[in-house]
Amino acid sequence: MNKKGFTLVELISVIVILGILALIVFPSVLSTINKGKSNTKDSNKKLIIAGAKNYVTDNQNSFKSIDGKTYCISMGTLYNNGYINTVIGIDVDDDVTKITDVVKAVYSGGKFNYSYVSTSECSGENV
Repeated sequence: MNKKGFTLVELISVIVILGILALIVFPSVLSTINKGKSNTKDSNKKLIIAGAKNYVTDNQNSFKSIDGKTYCISMGTLYNNGYINTVIGIDVDDDVTKITDVVKAVYSGGKFNYSYVSTSECSGENV
């Protein structure tokens, strides 16, 4: 008797093995994707802070050097003045003017300290 094709048991066993492999591999792949997105956001935040530093340096006359003085620099300000370009992965794709986060610049100890925060966390002078 010529035997052609696979039996039902063989097909089911292959499907079960593929299912087990999928259960092992997919969480790892999803974790890698999420880690990549997180790294992108962190890199963008660093670039935005660098843009804010350049903005403050170029516009030093507008920023008073009073200890404890806080300035909130919006994404729109940085974007409109050419200090940042398209930002990917932070809340709004490719439209930085809609991002509600700001760069908080606090003058203390003779220098500015910068941090990327939400608008509600920055209670300083809006720039």
